[in-house]
Amino acid sequence: MKIVKNYTYKLMLFVTTAFLVVTTSCQQFVDDVKPTDILDASVALQSLNDYETAVLGSYSSILGYYGGTIQSIGGFPADEVKIGSGNNGAGQFLYNHGYTATTGAFGTMWNVAYSAINRANTVLAGIDTYELQAADDETAAKRDQLKAEALALRALAHFDLVRNFGQPDQTSAGAGNPGVPVVTTVLGPADKPSRNTIGEVYAQVISDLTAAKGLIGSPTDITRFTPAGIDALLARVYLYSGDYNNAITSANAAIGAVALADQAGYTAAWENGGSGGSAGMIFRLGVPAGGVAIGNTWYLPANENSRLAPSNDLVSSFPANDVRSGLFFQNNATAGEVVVFKYAGTTTSPSLAQIPVLRTAEMYLIRAEAYFRTSQEANALADYNALRTARITGYTDETLSGAALLNGIIAERFRELCFEGHRWYDLRRNGLAVTRNDCNGTNCSLAVGDFRFTFPIPLAEIQANPNIAQNPNW
Repeated sequence: MKIVKNYTYKLMLFVTTAFLVVTTSCQQFVDDVKPTDILDASVALQSLNDYETAVLGSYSSILGYYGGTIQSIGGFPADEVKIGSGNNGAGQFLYNHGYTATTGAFGTMWNVAYSAINRANTVLAGIDTYELQAADDETAAKRDQLKAEALALRALAHFDLVRNFGQPDQTSAGAGNPGVPVVTTVLGPADKPSRNTIGEVYAQVISDLTAAKGLIGSPTDITRFTPAGIDALLARVYLYSGDYNNAITSANAAIGAVALADQAGYTAAWENGGSGGSAGMIFRLGVPAGGVAIGNTWYLPANENSRLAPSNDLVSSFPANDVRSGLFFQNNATAGEVVVFKYAGTTTSPSLAQIPVLRTAEMYLIRAEAYFRTSQEANALADYNALRTARITGYTDETLSGAALLNGIIAERFRELCFEGHRWYDLRRNGLAVTRNDCNGTNCSLAVGDFRFTFPIPLAEIQANPNIAQNPNW
């Protein structure tokens, strides 16, 4: 057996143990992800199995912030929740827009996303020159797939970073504003990268995803990137960047690969932690037994404690006979209010559920919005009605146009994608204020243009890296 050149890698000076941290007014609560597929930093990559282990380590880092962090920072500051009846301070800094550069959730987002990037870069640093070992039945197709996954994971993490720490306008008009550091090599303790522009970050993300698309092959495991997963992420990225024609093209490809779920399939995909089916799921993170219980972000079923409850703004927006109401909410007598039930889990593992990252329903909404913004209102309306037909028993197509149609699409995103970490970003990129009618905090609105629509770079990063400039007013 030929031993290839060894690649011993160092992780960046970022947090590498995946965990969920939401800073609160009086405490922090932490849920360990307990990743099991992380390659030890001292181990050389000597086989494709080693490379696959490194790729799985990057997925574990992604789970480290998709296990509640991105749903919290992408939801709590918006209008989809209110402070729950059993809240002991959890999430209130985010809800009340009282966050600072020391808020723990931002540190988690920054640190764990860059951990995912560094792990992906470890794979990419050596995989092109890795010589296949015929005795171990290693194939070029498998090598290409692993490279594609590393590229896609790097792209996802960079995209999630820039939409949190870059300015709200991420279209060409805002492309010159500071984004986040683009990191494409394995960094060590002495490396101190500076911020790239938003446009440069998007260019790297799209380049990585385009390259990944040509290499991925045809894997079907939806807990990892597949061809449809890459197309779906491209559609989201293109929508945020204002490239609506390419958003339509990529959404078409994803929809062609994974059909929109009907009510039965949709119910099975959400009930029992998602163990009953995967209809309409393009990419979702599998969570092992004992892993992060994402449902605890909002509701603790063990003592029926409601931390963050769904706002009536959200709950009342669902029409009668909408299958989503019964899946996403539960009227809990002990809590004395409606609670978030979207990630209910099972009776033996409450709150532990598979975590959706990309779904076909989102692709319909992306395509609808992109159609609208390219003056194809008939197509936009068709997608809007198609999704609602799949969710609402006895639905009759609506006839909308102009601003009413765009508002309808945005409102449908509010309903369909609630608690998945989308609402805050939708408000930001559409230039909409936070307006809460059902509010029980100390701050119930956020005006367009308020500096708090852009999160601060974590203070620890500012202090450790003199090349990182802080966002304005922080």
